[in-house]
Amino acid sequence: MLYDFTYPFDYMRIAFALTTPLVSPSWLSLYLPLSGAVWLATLLLVCLLPVVLKAALRREGRAVGRTLRILLAQDLPGPLPAAPPYRLLLAAWMLFALVFGAAYRGNLTATLTIPKYPKRIESLRELVAYVDR
Repeated sequence: MLYDFTYPFDYMRIAFALTTPLVSPSWLSLYLPLSGAVWLATLLLVCLLPVVLKAALRREGRAVGRTLRILLAQDLPGPLPAAPPYRLLLAAWMLFALVFGAAYRGNLTATLTIPKYPKRIESLRELVAYVDR
């Protein structure tokens, strides 16, 4: 008997080594707390709300400024118009801005506290998918 197949005499191991992934660039930290869909929906609302406010109150000329001031948590200049549709839209926008601002600030704090690393490659299948990109 030349070989004893009950005892392994040769091991074949496949291994690969990669550097530690780099941290995402710091300019992305302002964008990362919220998903792209949330940013797109917010931009759409910021563009659409002044048009709706102008339609609700024909003589309103500061709709864009008021929309942005509420979103950025600034004070509102002067008295607000007394038209009920205008006040209802403004109240809904203020509530949205409050929730949006709180969510953004909380997620921004978490993003800046714990940096986001790209996903590490852990298996051969992930390595092949990474190379094929």
